[in-house]
Amino acid sequence: MATAHVDRIDNLSLTHDKGIVTSLKRQVVVSGLATGSYKALFEALDACGIAIGDAAGTSGEYTSYNLDNVFCFRRQVRTMDSTKGIAVVDLEYAHWSTFKTDEFLMGGEVNNQTISWSGGTNVSQVNSVFDYFGNTITVEHTYPADDPDYPSMTLIQGGQIQAYEPQTTLQAECLWRITFPDLNVSRRYVGAVNGTAWKGDAPYTWLCTGVDFSSTNIISGQSYFNGVAFPGAYGPEWKFIFMFQFNPDGWNPWVVFTDARTGKPPVDLIYDTGYRQVAWYAEMNFGYPIPYFANGAL
Repeated sequence: MATAHVDRIDNLSLTHDKGIVTSLKRQVVVSGLATGSYKALFEALDACGIAIGDAAGTSGEYTSYNLDNVFCFRRQVRTMDSTKGIAVVDLEYAHWSTFKTDEFLMGGEVNNQTISWSGGTNVSQVNSVFDYFGNTITVEHTYPADDPDYPSMTLIQGGQIQAYEPQTTLQAECLWRITFPDLNVSRRYVGAVNGTAWKGDAPYTWLCTGVDFSSTNIISGQSYFNGVAFPGAYGPEWKFIFMFQFNPDGWNPWVVFTDARTGKPPVDLIYDTGYRQVAWYAEMNFGYPIPYFANGAL
């Protein structure tokens, strides 16, 4: 049975830059391997106990330095003494902020190492029958005494405006190991709104407007992060780009009663009878899972 001996002290190295650990090299000596076959190399990888994506350790575990965000991104194995079934596994670690490539995309917050964010805010034109405070817009006119239809009468009618309001867009990039990126991911998220509060905003105000995906790794199998199996994380690895747009008024459409005589809404409409929002979009909890293997959530 193979046995792993972690951290040979004569081959370790570490870079500490501007107060953080940015890189780390470790070695694992594995003994008790089956000899005489290249399969011993794979056996050594499995037996070393450290997988791609594993953190170097938690703060205070065996050092006062913070290693929570230093992850293993490369493993290289070589035989040391094939006659005795001994191999060496070289491990390379780097800080999550350096992983901005398709090979191993990472980013985001400290507790959200697998997501890279970008976004912006622009104005967008909207139509509304309500003012800034949510009141129905009204206008009125008093006709002159000699008006043939409405002599000296004051008529009030509802109004509608076209205006601009700021709308924020967000884009999240991540890797996700999954078999069917369209069936299980893109078709689930596109067209859905946040059913719960998200990013500090109320439910129904964020809409997933698009999901792009491209393959980065065709290797299949169970995938792990920090030593924990990703739920449902079987299959090839895909790079996903999720796009979200914010609407402060909520994305569910409004329906408003209109007076057939004037083509405008009456002035005394009652909420939930004369005007209301229609539940149209599917609701999702955007906090989980994007992706399943995120150490945190969007």
